[in-house]
Amino acid sequence: MVQLLFKGNTYVTKHIYPEACTLVCSST
Repeated sequence: MVQLLFKGNTYVTKHIYPEACTLVCSST
């Protein structure tokens, strides 16, 4: 579910899943 948000809207993901965004920033 979170992965779909990453592919869909990173901006929205940052607001809904701030912790998850951190993981993406670290992976990227």
